[in-house]
Amino acid sequence: MRNERGISLLSVLVVMILVGGIAFAFFDLSMNEARALDQVRNRMKATYLAEAGIEEAMFRIRQAMAGQQAIPTGGSITIAGTPVTFTIVDLVPGWTETDPTGLQTLYRQFEIVAHTRYNKALGRVTRVVVVGALPVFQFLAFYENDLEIQPGPAAIFHGRIHTNQRLYVGAGESMKLETEYVQAAETMHRRRKDDGSIMTGWVEIGSVPWDSMLESSSPDWPVRARALWEGKVKDGSMGARRMDIPSAASLDINGYYHQCAELIVIDDQAYYGGTNITTFLEPGTLQTQSIYDAREQIHVPVTRVNMRLLNSSAYFPRNGLLYAAQISHPRGIMIDEGSELSGPLTIVSPNPVYVRGDYNTLNKKPAAVISDAVNLLSNGWTGLKSPASGLPEAADTTYNTAILSGNLDTTSGAYNGGFENLPRFHENWTGRACKIRGSFVNLWRSRLATGAWVYGEGRYTAPNRDWDFDSDFNDPRKLPPFSPMAVSVIRTTYKEGY
Repeated sequence: MRNERGISLLSVLVVMILVGGIAFAFFDLSMNEARALDQVRNRMKATYLAEAGIEEAMFRIRQAMAGQQAIPTGGSITIAGTPVTFTIVDLVPGWTETDPTGLQTLYRQFEIVAHTRYNKALGRVTRVVVVGALPVFQFLAFYENDLEIQPGPAAIFHGRIHTNQRLYVGAGESMKLETEYVQAAETMHRRRKDDGSIMTGWVEIGSVPWDSMLESSSPDWPVRARALWEGKVKDGSMGARRMDIPSAASLDINGYYHQCAELIVIDDQAYYGGTNITTFLEPGTLQTQSIYDAREQIHVPVTRVNMRLLNSSAYFPRNGLLYAAQISHPRGIMIDEGSELSGPLTIVSPNPVYVRGDYNTLNKKPAAVISDAVNLLSNGWTGLKSPASGLPEAADTTYNTAILSGNLDTTSGAYNGGFENLPRFHENWTGRACKIRGSFVNLWRSRLATGAWVYGEGRYTAPNRDWDFDSDFNDPRKLPPFSPMAVSVIRTTYKEGY
């Protein structure tokens, strides 16, 4: 009996050991599985973080190419407390491709490698990208936000048209777009943006009328658009793509243009190569004046730059970049007597710029004006306009320059003036010709010149617009100095791991 109880006890003990071993094995297995799942999750998170590093690197490449700056060779970013580092390698020499319209794009190929460590798990991603950069001044009109082209008088415009958002077209009398390229990265509309109405005039692209009922929301839009314009007119649904552009911050003090400029004018003081040369300039080269801007409804203190005197000085910028700003009184810059330029010239300012009289009309050079707002004053401008004077009479005037200007948003019931008023007017231009050969670009919202667009009422009346794309800009060698670039990215190969 005692032996039987011993055997039973031993059997129970053996069973308990076996059960315990099995339980421990299951526990150990479950722990291993948990650890394995944690490792998988950590590797996934590390990979996601590395992918975010790739996106940051691509952003920096785009910004550098848009502002024509050197491409960084690497960098880092911290995401949710985890550092991610990346390297950028330029794989092959850049190459240029020309599309059927003559638009030239510079392409470069980069390999980006991003890596990080998350909870001891390593994440590494390699991506190869092709980045295309094209000068925005190769377009008649290039807009970052909605582009509205709705002139009252009859108008004919030549040149490529692109917007990164929506395109609205209409005409009071008639409008003809002579171009092989009309693209909107989002949608196209044959009506007004401010109130949704359809203007009564007809619109043509090439010699093909644009039916007032045909737009992106039409069920047959892609089919009819392709049939009518043979691929010349595209919205986002048909393959038009957004292009990245420089930011307004590039205009600021210590921004890209300020750092690159050889000649800098700050608060009526001139610096050439970092040296104050104000006293070496002929008297009258820089002057302080005030003009009345009826759109802003204020008297604007301006620094007047006499281009004729600057031409004859030893300080015309050899690299073609003049940066001018008012800091203590951030109001305006006036460019005067600029009918002839000593060489190619881009004028950049974070302030509104007022260009008075014929500009770059003798021995034409590549030229651009880039600012918070670009205002055009005619050959007839005397500076005597006041709140009580009425509109001064304009005179026929020609401007050979690319214009990159800020603008305001159109809202319900409040039109921003559209493409036809991107350069701002301040005189009675009725019956007078405003001739512009260049490019019209809007990449940002005005930060200083924020007065609403109003027609008449002491502000201005419209000129006879003789505006066209300067075909010289099709040749990259004839673009204005430091022309900004629009950038697109094509992602190619992708690989995870080490």
